[in-house]
Amino acid sequence: MQMMDISQGLEKQPVVLHSQRALTSFQYIRDNEPSASEIRLENSSGCTCSQSSSCQSGGCPCATPVVWTQQGVQVAISVRHGAKSWTGYSDNDVPAGSFVCQYAGEILTNAVASSRLEEYDRSPESAGHALLVVREQLPSRNAYLRLNIDATRKGNVARFFSHSCDGGNLDLHLVRRTGALLPHVAMIASQDITAGSELTFKYGDPFDGKVVNYG
Repeated sequence: MQMMDISQGLEKQPVVLHSQRALTSFQYIRDNEPSASEIRLENSSGCTCSQSSSCQSGGCPCATPVVWTQQGVQVAISVRHGAKSWTGYSDNDVPAGSFVCQYAGEILTNAVASSRLEEYDRSPESAGHALLVVREQLPSRNAYLRLNIDATRKGNVARFFSHSCDGGNLDLHLVRRTGALLPHVAMIASQDITAGSELTFKYGDPFDGKVVNYG
């Protein structure tokens, strides 16, 4: 049986592949990347402490999901091939409320996302595409920001998490780093997850994804 770290050392917590099959080709990335559509991403630490003594001593008060999204996968996850094709599993117990990872991939404009979806619909090989679309309600409550993250060609381990009609064991939370226009999608354990459990979440309506906003 093949056992390897599919993140190729990008994650502090190795993402282990348990399978005799080869993965479909994709590039592992730890954080979101702009596509050729030239969306600009922020370059922010997400920390507002600057050079405070608490930050320097390792006790940064900004240790929130905003910062977690910059730290990569936080739990032991393995990828296996089963009845649902490739699937991610938790290798350890994960308490409810724990950050698991962010959903990382290419950030697309709405036009490029629509084009990609049409392309995937035409290609049987793309039946397992991993293009996630969520909407964030803006403070005015009269408009939404649509976020398109495509982990099909470039993505992290979240691309292997499966759909669950009952809501799954992961919740999606939109978090925004300091000064950033675009949020990140943090995946948080919605319940206690026992070792060996499949990691799942509810996709929901692709244009009305249920999200929680951190101020």
